[in-house]
Formats: sequence, structure tokens, C-alpha cells
Amino acid sequence: ALKHADSSGDLASRADALNNLGLLAWHRADFDQAIEYLTSALSLREELGTEHSIAATCNNLSLVYWERGDLTEALEFQQRSLGLKELIGDRYGIGVSQLNLGLIYVDLGDWDKALECYFRALAEKEQSGDKADIALCYNNIGELYLKRGRLDRASFYLEQALKLAKAAPSRWVESEVLGNLGECAFEQHNLSRALNCYQEDRRICLETDDKEELAETLRRWAELDLAQGQFESCRTRIGEALTLCEKTGARRELGNVHRLLGELAAKLGERAQARSELEQAVAIFRTIGKNYELARALTSLGLVLSEEPKGEGGAELSEALVILRNLGVEARARELEQLLGHGPEAPKQDFQMPAPLLSELVHLAATSSELDQFCAQALNLITRELPIPGAAIVLRNGRVFQIDDTGNRQTTTITLALELNRLRLGTLVVSLGTDALADTSLVHQKQLAPLAELVALGIFHAQSQPAPLPSRTQPILDRLPKIIGAETTLREVFDTIRQVAPTRANVLILGESGTGKELVARTLHELSDRKDGPFVVVNCAAIPETLLESELFGIEKGTATGVTERKGRFEAASGGTVFLDEIGDMSLGLQAKLLRVLQDRTFERVGGRKPITADVRIIAATNRNLEAAASQGLFRPDLYYRLSVITITLPALRIRKPDIPELVAHFVTRFSNEYGKRVQGVTQDCLACLCSYEWPGNVRELENVLERAVILSRTELLTIDDLPPNIQRRMAEAGAQGTGWRETRRTAREQAEAHLEMDAIRTALEHSGWVIKRAAQQLGISRRHLYRLMHKHNIRRPERQGA
Repeated sequence: ALKHADSSGDLASRADALNNLGLLAWHRADFDQAIEYLTSALSLREELGTEHSIAATCNNLSLVYWERGDLTEALEFQQRSLGLKELIGDRYGIGVSQLNLGLIYVDLGDWDKALECYFRALAEKEQSGDKADIALCYNNIGELYLKRGRLDRASFYLEQALKLAKAAPSRWVESEVLGNLGECAFEQHNLSRALNCYQEDRRICLETDDKEELAETLRRWAELDLAQGQFESCRTRIGEALTLCEKTGARRELGNVHRLLGELAAKLGERAQARSELEQAVAIFRTIGKNYELARALTSLGLVLSEEPKGEGGAELSEALVILRNLGVEARARELEQLLGHGPEAPKQDFQMPAPLLSELVHLAATSSELDQFCAQALNLITRELPIPGAAIVLRNGRVFQIDDTGNRQTTTITLALELNRLRLGTLVVSLGTDALADTSLVHQKQLAPLAELVALGIFHAQSQPAPLPSRTQPILDRLPKIIGAETTLREVFDTIRQVAPTRANVLILGESGTGKELVARTLHELSDRKDGPFVVVNCAAIPETLLESELFGIEKGTATGVTERKGRFEAASGGTVFLDEIGDMSLGLQAKLLRVLQDRTFERVGGRKPITADVRIIAATNRNLEAAASQGLFRPDLYYRLSVITITLPALRIRKPDIPELVAHFVTRFSNEYGKRVQGVTQDCLACLCSYEWPGNVRELENVLERAVILSRTELLTIDDLPPNIQRRMAEAGAQGTGWRETRRTAREQAEAHLEMDAIRTALEHSGWVIKRAAQQLGISRRHLYRLMHKHNIRRPERQGA
């Protein structure tokens, strides 16, 4: 094709051929050749001016640089690709770029930004309704939660991804999801579920000839073997993975393989070999910028070095701890802190922001309702706590609030300006300091950024009237932990929990999926005399029937070839509580064995004969009608009566409408803190929409919706536009008012500012003769930003009149 294009002089065909050759070289892991081809293709497409093709080539270059480990180049090309797609309105392409940006931000270590990109990609893909694309978004979100140790969230998103991937159907996405689900189950100590996922993943990889995914699956499976002490099968599988990595050039997985080879050698006492393999893994991850993987390799290397005579390894462990802290991987970070005995020293700074200043300013920003009063109090607070001679707040409308060391509100020269980029309207500028401030080394713009954000928040709060949300104070001293609804719809549930928790009575919790059955079970455990013992969760629906018995009761060594001794969940929960979720999905044969545990408090492992005492309390839950199932012969009546000594029924969220505002306040506050957002609440119409929606997924669905909305929000108040499309569509279909909501939601201020923005852009374009570069300079913005605003307001150059 390239030869034909050269002979015909067809530049577009030449660009296409070079682009495809670049893709081929990339998939052959020849990154340098791929970049050469794609760069040539990009030059031609820029010459031709085809924006869609330019965006596609930038995307391809970004992915090649990303896989090679050049993250700065990868980010630059992907952002350029996204900007072009936004300019031309390529919704599908925007979703692709957001997904790819998420991958890059993961490796850059900005996981909050990565999660935001994944959710933005999900929002775009939901518009198209493509199940495979939506499944991929869910998979990436779940994978990020998995790495952070948020296993409950990871499991939820990955299970959703698996359902969609199977329904699509998309074999390669299903394979990706199964690998992550297996690792999630492994981290949850559900080894049977992990094994099942890896077996299915391997089968798909062999059918689709996906060597890279197969290498990752074999390596994960080998980790499972290592955890179970099956060293020979671990060595065999990791050897197969190593061969595949060398064939495909998959460097990330090659680093993981060397890490696992090192961990295996360490288990076998081969310390020199372990150190060599782990050093190779560290070297690979340093070159390709895989922060999380680097931290894991450094941890393993540090542990090996710490057992050598010189007792080295502290530097590696400390570096790993810093990485994990920055990524927000709290569980692994705490483990390392225990190993080190203390965390690494924080880097020294010239200036330390006084903690009382931030805490008082937070309170002031959240409670002030008068603009003038807030500005005066904020300035007094800042000048009192910081070693500066003065401070000022300058609004875009020209109003100035200023104070110096004499208390005079006089105009002085402001030398350090902090613009508030997080405000949607962009109307505020906060400036701190005078000429004297510029000469001091104590204060830097980056260190003062939190003050600017809090001042902006206070001004925005004073200018807005958010929907009134319930206070998060505890009006009742004996309110049970973590559960919302004590004074309203859950009063009877609370009374039952208080009475039952101190006893050993079996409890059956009934309710639809997502109503909070596990939360009630945990509360029962925390308020019992077994609270210091383990709380072990078993999802009877998620574990295959053939594996559930060994999960519950354990298995004896030698029961089958290569099987090692393993304790079950009942043994692991000794002295604590076992929560059997979705017990209505348990087979009749296993129900009989569970009945014996309830009657005699004894059981045997699979393949064993020795009775083992079960010192556990059993709490069960289901979304099925067990009484009806028992009458139909689908559930043992004797087991049902044993389980339902005490029955707690949780109402669906559609019946608990009075609790929705308080739940909204709780989740908004929680996720705002978790993701470092400034979201303070929801608008009146957004709250009305949330209260009128039927919530088929109950509290869990509400939680997921608000988490997503907070991550995606660019304002201090959530609006209906921040909600998922399915909720917006259902509300629009609910009544005639739905079609006109978008316009009625916009306030007079928003409409006026939109008109002012349009007039400013048109004026600048006309004065510059419609030369984009000059107009952007007049407006003080970039050309890319100007193109976006023109597209937003549908501003086009008037057609010239012909003669």
C-alpha cells in the first residue's frame, strides 16, 4: 500500500499506510519503528489538515509511548488527541481518549485523576450503549480499586463488568475481567473462586490466542500456587509465563514474572537467585514507570535483603512505602510501616501551614452565608496566623477586600495572585500578600494553594443557596454505628439489633440486593461479645457449588493430586462470626451439612474424618423468599427454621424515601473527602430527582451514583447533569416536565454569563479579523480553549459574500 501511494502521489493513502505500519510495529513490540512510522503519518495528516485522522494518530503515538514507558510524551499526545476530538464532537473518540488517559495517569501515580478519567469514559460509553465498552470501563475502575485494596468496591465493578462482557459478547474483555476478578478473590482469601477465574481466563486466552493476557493469567495462577505451597506447579506456570513475555515483548508482565521468580526463590531459600530476579524486576519497572508494580518489587527485594547478614533492605522498603502512600494503597502501606517500625521521614519544608488556620478556615467557609462578613473574617484569620504583612481578596466584578497589619482597608500592590481554577464560573481571584511578601522565602504559591481553595469555597458558599441537607451530627447518643435511618424508617430494625446483638442467636436478614444486609450483619457482630473475633463473609452465590464446600469446611491434604491442607471459613472465623450471604443459592446437599453445624457445632473437612468444633455465630442473608422456597422443596425447612430464630427484614430504598436526603449528605461528604473534591452538597432539583427515583439497586446503587457524580463534578454542588444517563432518562420519561428541565435548571446568572461569554468571544474574533491566534491572545486564553468555547456556543465565521 505504501509503494502504491508513493507511485501515485496520494498523500492521504501514504499517511494511512504509515499509520497502519506503525500499528503493526507496535503490536510486534518494535516501539522505535512504530514511533518512526506514526510520526511520519502524523506529519502528513497535519499537512492535509484532517483533524479526525490527526486525533487518531496522536492516540496511537500516545499508546506506543505509554507502553515504552515514556509517560510525558504519552500524556501530551493523548491530551492533544482528546482536544481535537472535543473540538470536532467525536463522542466515541472522547471516551477512548479518556480511557487511555486513565491508563497513563495510573502509571504517573495520579490515581484519583485516573479514576476520574475512567468514570468520564464510562459516561461517554453509556451514551452509546455499547456493552463491551461499558464493561471495559467497569473493569478499569474495578482494577484500580483492586490495587488500592478497596476489595468490596473492586468486586462490585468487576462483577458488573463480567456480566456486560458476557452479554456483549466480548471475549477479550471477559478475559481481562476474569483475571482481575481472580486476583480480587485471591486478595479476599477466596482461593477457590480465584482458581475458577484463572481456569476460565486461561481457556479464553487459548481460544483467542491472546498470548499477553495468557502470560498475565499464568503468573497470577502461579502466585496462587505459591500461596498454597505448591512450588513445582508455581515454577512450571511462571516458566510458561516467562516464555510468553519474551515472545511478545510485554515488559510490564516480564517485570511481574521476575518478581514472582524472586519470591519463589526466597521461599526455597535460594537467596542469591531471589536477589537477582528481584533486582531485574525493579530495573524493568523503573524504566517503564509502573509505580505500583515497582513498589511491590521493592517490597519483596527489601524483605530478601533484610535477611542477609548485613541487614540491608531498609532503603527499598522505605521507597516502597512512599510510593504506596502517594498512591493511596493504605493496606500495603500499613503492612510496610509495621515491618519498618516507623515510616520514612517526611521531606523538610521551609514553610509549614498552621493546622489551626486550615481547620478554622474550613469551618468558616462551610458556615458563612454573608459574603462581606466571610471575606473580612477570612482575611483577619489569615493575617493573624501567617507571617505576612497583609492579604487581599479580589473578585472579578471589581470588588476588593483587603487588610494590612494596621487593619486599614486601603489599596496596595498585590504581588502573589492565586487564581481559583476549580470554580465553574471562574469569577474569583484570590490574592495574598504585598510587596513585603514577595521578598520572604517562607511562603510559596503551591503551599498557599489550599488557602485559595478554601477562600473560593467560602465565597461560592456565600453566593449560593444549596439544597438543605440534614446535619451529620448524632442527635441520639446510642445511635448504632454506620447505619442511617435510626429515627425514621429503620427504628424497628434498630430496636431488634440492640436486643439480639449480645446473644448467640442465629439471625436471618431478609431484603433486596443493596439494602445493606452485610452492614447490619457487621453491626450485629460489632455490638456482640465476639467483636474482637473475626468477621468472615461468604457469598454463597459467587462461589461455584463444587468449590463452596471446601471453602466453608476446608480440605485435607492428599484429597486430590497436588492438594495441600487448607482451613475453611468456619475454622478461620473461630471465636467470631460467619456471615453467609445469599444463602438461598446454596445447594440442598450443602444445606444438610450446614444444618449439622447449626445443631452440633461440628463439621469435617473435605476428605477428612476428624470432627472439628465450630466456635462461631452464624448470620445468614438472602434476597429470596426462603419460606416459599422451603414449601416448594428448594430449601430445607429444618435449616430455614434453624436460621430464622431471629428475622430482620430490611425495607427497599423506595420505601425509605425520608432517609434519602441524609444518605445523600453522608455519601457526598464521604466521597468528597476521599477524592479531595470540594463538593458541598446537591442542588434542589438534583435532590428532588434523587428522592423521586425508584432505586432498583437500593442503597448500593445510590452509593455508586453519588461516588461517580462526586468524581466527575467540576462544581461545588451536584446537579442533575452529574447523574448517570439512565436516571436522567427515567426522570425525563416520568413526566412532561422532563423535556424542559435543562432550560429551567439554568439560573438567570448562568444565562447572563453565557451571553457575556459569547459576546466577548465574538467581539475578539471580529476585532482580530477572525484570526484565531490573535483572538485567543486578546482573551488571554489558549487557541485550544478558544476552539472549545466556539464549539460550545456554536460560533462560526460568517460566510463571505461572493461578487
